[in-house]
Amino acid sequence: MSPLQKHVLSRWLLALAALSYGGQLAWFGSRCFHQIDIDGIDYIGIARHLRNYQFYSAINDFRSPLLSWMIAVGSFFDGNLVRVGKILSIGSYLLCGFLLYFFAKSLWHSELAASVAVLWFSLCRGLSAMAVEMVTPDFLFAALVLVYFIVLLQCLRTHENKCWIWLGGIHALAFLAKSVALPWLALNTIFSVALSIPRKKPPAHLVLAAILPVLVAAWAGVLHFKYGALTTGTKIQV
Repeated sequence: MSPLQKHVLSRWLLALAALSYGGQLAWFGSRCFHQIDIDGIDYIGIARHLRNYQFYSAINDFRSPLLSWMIAVGSFFDGNLVRVGKILSIGSYLLCGFLLYFFAKSLWHSELAASVAVLWFSLCRGLSAMAVEMVTPDFLFAALVLVYFIVLLQCLRTHENKCWIWLGGIHALAFLAKSVALPWLALNTIFSVALSIPRKKPPAHLVLAAILPVLVAAWAGVLHFKYGALTTGTKIQV
């Protein structure tokens, strides 16, 4: 297959993916956009506390703080917090498709492979329904994970210190989206740093390690202030 044929095919696949996204979101949106799940009630409740400047009541060791903060910020533009939460969920779901294309293209240097990945993602069962029915941090977390690996590719290819600093910052945001990012992405970061450390030069890019621990310690301190136990947002407490 010639490069021109691959380019045309990739464009057709992206068009099919766009139709898939639009059709599914329109279908589920017409039926359950105004519904809300029990987790969404919690996120919106936390955001409402923040909107009313009830910061102590907004501290929660189980729910994603990042999503609640974003809903609270969005409430300044739209007073309907359910609608704000749904827009954030749907927007992060669509953002995942865009970031997946960018990541796949960067990884394989192929528009065709990236287009296939996006089309496949758009056809995955239940994702579009979940984005419309629920107010969830899962797609926000997935988007940040995709950004993490996009930046990680740049780190491994360029070895620039600023890339590693960005990587630490994105890891910190992913932790605020879902606490599972703390151990999972930390292992990826440590392994990647170990592979990229120069043999003779000091590992200057290890400054990235200072970003995540500082944020984790700060959030653990906030949770300790309310609950009197050391926790980072998981069920493990000391």
